[in-house]
Amino acid sequence: LRRKAAGARLIYPSSAAVYGDAGVEVLSETTPLGPISVYGRNKVEAEKLCVAAAAEGAISATVIRFFSVYG
Repeated sequence: LRRKAAGARLIYPSSAAVYGDAGVEVLSETTPLGPISVYGRNKVEAEKLCVAAAAEGAISATVIRFFSVYG
């Protein structure tokens, strides 16, 4: 992204699966992550890569965690 579209922003679509079975009714960005599936673990790792790349200034990135998506 940095080489082909400098200045572009990466918007990474993540999932509520990163929380696993959080044991709470209301989730927020501060709820601890605890994925229980391979899908959720992969989403967590991809989020970490996006955040790390943005922190070092390599890209501009935003992670969005979708909930209850249907269709």
